[in-house]
Amino acid sequence: MSSSYPKYALSITNMTLRMFLQGLIPMYPFIMGKLNANSSDVGIYLSLSYVFLFLGTYLTGIIVPKYVKPKNLLLSTVLPMSFALMALGFTNDLWLFDTFGCALNFFIGMHVCSNNILMGYYSTEKSVSKNFSTLSFSSLLATVFGGFLVGPLLAWLGYKYSFAVFGGGVLLFSLLLIPIPKPEISQLDSERKKFRVDKNLWLLLVSTFLVSLLLYGFKMGISIMLKRRNWRVSDISIMMALGSSFALPITIWWGKISKYSNSKMLLIISVLCGFAGYFTLFEVGIYFLGLIGFACISVVAYTISIPLMNLLFGWYNRWSLPKAQALISSAVYISAIVGFLVNGYAMQHYSERTCIITGLMISVAALIPLLLIKFERK
Repeated sequence: MSSSYPKYALSITNMTLRMFLQGLIPMYPFIMGKLNANSSDVGIYLSLSYVFLFLGTYLTGIIVPKYVKPKNLLLSTVLPMSFALMALGFTNDLWLFDTFGCALNFFIGMHVCSNNILMGYYSTEKSVSKNFSTLSFSSLLATVFGGFLVGPLLAWLGYKYSFAVFGGGVLLFSLLLIPIPKPEISQLDSERKKFRVDKNLWLLLVSTFLVSLLLYGFKMGISIMLKRRNWRVSDISIMMALGSSFALPITIWWGKISKYSNSKMLLIISVLCGFAGYFTLFEVGIYFLGLIGFACISVVAYTISIPLMNLLFGWYNRWSLPKAQALISSAVYISAIVGFLVNGYAMQHYSERTCIITGLMISVAALIPLLLIKFERK
């Protein structure tokens, strides 16, 4: 078996899962509208989903690798994810939709975190940028494919059959994970050093939380704004796909240039991209600016993980790295919980302009912790 097989198997299965899930996020106001849900209901559902994403991710950081091997955990989540995804399309009750959605996201949290941990295990200091560039590229490509496929598929097949296709696709492509071999870890990397959250990691967690608020605020905000302007679901989906595709070359480029020494600068550039993306919402409805907005926010969503992993790889060994990865992912999901709840309420009770200005202020605040990070190796 090729030494590159684990990297590509993890990336392909990651892409398949994210293709359906990322494509669905802008569609939820339409999907749940069929269940008589309003903007607040959508915000509550998305927040609950991310509560369970957080729980699944945080639990993974506790049990891996001390109690469970990441590959075993990764494989054990496939069937529950597929079943819950299929079940979403067959319910006509809002409470049941929320229940299946929460179960789905709990297992997704465990699955995605295990996937990232395994990618870290198969990486070295020289290959970490390229490996996570491949993983980020697959996530971004999933957004592009999801945008082109999910909206039109929902319109063509209807919700029941579309969700059956989504669940079946996840199950089928997950078979690629079975032959993945056990990663080779050096004695130094396997030493059980006590994990601690120091000042640098705290600063990184705070910045990650704030920039993720920006990310999820944009995704939910632009969907609601365009729905108010009578855009069709397929048009929003395709614009997201086209805009996200503009970030694909950046992901490849950053995979080549990213290293521990320039990771802080690349993180700052990512936050500035988030600011630019949010700024385009002032003229929401102009197609070209929508493309630019999705391109900028895609850098925040996916490309940012490359310099982020370079920092963590420089700070932690393989034994403690999973806990650091789980904490970073947990910060992202906590921000989604807060962001979707607040954004759903704000979009109903405040002007669009007020929401946009608040988002821009958050992006500026996210820069401050990054500027305070000091470079050091553990």
